[in-house]
Amino acid sequence: MESIKILRARRLIDGTGGAPLDYPVVVVKDGRILDVGTEGDVNLPRGDSVEEPSFMEGSILPGLIDSHLHIALGTGGGYDAMMRESNGIHLMTGVINAGKALAAGITTVKEAGARDTVTTDLREGWRRGLIEAPRLLISGRPLTVPGGHFHFCNDNTAQGVEEVRVRVRQFVEEDVDVIKIMASGGGTTGTRNSEASFTEEELRASENFQALTLMQSRYEGSMKCIYTDPPYNTDAGPILYKNAYRSASWMALMASRLGRAKAFLSDEGILCITIDDYQVHELAHLLFL
Repeated sequence: MESIKILRARRLIDGTGGAPLDYPVVVVKDGRILDVGTEGDVNLPRGDSVEEPSFMEGSILPGLIDSHLHIALGTGGGYDAMMRESNGIHLMTGVINAGKALAAGITTVKEAGARDTVTTDLREGWRRGLIEAPRLLISGRPLTVPGGHFHFCNDNTAQGVEEVRVRVRQFVEEDVDVIKIMASGGGTTGTRNSEASFTEEELRASENFQALTLMQSRYEGSMKCIYTDPPYNTDAGPILYKNAYRSASWMALMASRLGRAKAFLSDEGILCITIDDYQVHELAHLLFL
């Protein structure tokens, strides 16, 4: 049975930078927006199954995206304390955090690292309708070096190019959405965020381009959304792993990745990319080639 909702509110913010729309009407069918406008401009469906919720003291806006969230990493107290907790506690924490994120208007989460297969189970529970959650894009266990940042996630360390390739293939087989690489130290005891963990050759063998190659036959033409957070030159601060590219090499890097990513998108799929004003013009040129 189809689900149809007619939403009304005090205003609508569409995220394009335009002026808010006062007293909007939004028609949604089976989770997809059919029409947006004001009363009298929108063709309103009728019938007993049509719901018409009203939020006259609120605003309608696109769902928010949290692109870096450790949604199921324990109850707090630092990494050392969280890692003494069981996977069951981590999973229950993920269920609670997913509900809180959804209630806050976050409709997509890119999960940024967890222990074992905790977030794989969390995503499966969401897919089966067992829990309410935003759309979950998971990285599962991140790739790191022995004793490196997040080494406590188990079966996720590698040293040397061949070991790195084996780990990436393992993560792809575990059906993750993103390959997360701990390229430096972090908050884990014994590591430093100012020191690189992998060599340049190891990073080339580990990054998501290899994972895309492995995944293409399975997912080509089927993805609804691809989110990309690439390295880019920025004047916002001295970010070593971002500012190492000049425009020409950056465009060559992005051109190959964007070309491969587009092959995965469905006809109605969207491509989301994080960028700043410093390099947005080069990105626009690549997108409209």
